[in-house]
Amino acid sequence: MKTKPTLTVGPGGDFEGSTVSALQAGIDYLAAAGGGTLEILPGDFVFNNALKLRSGVSVRGSGPETRFKKNDYLESPLAIDSDWYESSITLSNPDGFEEGMGIALFANAPHHNGQSIVKRTLIGRDGSRFLLDQPLGENFWADHEAIAKVLFPLISGEEIQNVEIENLRIEGNRQNNPNFNGNYGGCIFMQDCQKVIIRGVETVNYNGDGISWQICHDVRVEDCLSQGNADLGFHPGSGSQRPVIRNNRSIENGIGIFFCWGVKNGIAEDNEIV
Repeated sequence: MKTKPTLTVGPGGDFEGSTVSALQAGIDYLAAAGGGTLEILPGDFVFNNALKLRSGVSVRGSGPETRFKKNDYLESPLAIDSDWYESSITLSNPDGFEEGMGIALFANAPHHNGQSIVKRTLIGRDGSRFLLDQPLGENFWADHEAIAKVLFPLISGEEIQNVEIENLRIEGNRQNNPNFNGNYGGCIFMQDCQKVIIRGVETVNYNGDGISWQICHDVRVEDCLSQGNADLGFHPGSGSQRPVIRNNRSIENGIGIFFCWGVKNGIAEDNEIV
């Protein structure tokens, strides 16, 4: 059987740099090669967007000396309406926003009493107008309090499988960021994934959840620390099947472990909740 490749990221690594862009380049390279392991060297990596995982690619740090840190918060109202089919937004105050940033868009929904929320990446700019990585899918109208906020999970996976996240520390910069709902964010956020292992990871000080996974099956969270997060330490979300939460510590979070609606056939054992 062919051995899958391993790449290193960080000072002196195969991919140099201390930003999420360097890490993402490594993940995308390995995904194109059919999978492998991204080994992250010690150091501080400042994030202006989520690190987006890919199927078959594992991320392994060097222990707590590998630190992912969220950037400070920015926000701006939308200057003009953006409709569901569009792939751009125009900001009233674009200062500080730049290509590559991850944002969450919020607006009061025009056709019901709820709120529209989507996550996107800024990929191009012309003055105060920014191009998005994909269409909005919802209406974001200026007179419905549409606003762009630099909010995102630090590690994100959507519709992927067979991944591992190991041996690193994620710092959410809670004091310089507003709350972001655990159905969209967290230090780690997974949506519609299968066969995920999270082991030996520290998730701290996020203004939201530590680790959240929604409609994800066969997720194992072991030997992790979730501390000082505003909401849920560990959040097996709606419909998730067969979660295993073992030998973890949940300290000074809003709630230690929260099993959402429809979570079944799971195990939580030998966890410390303070």
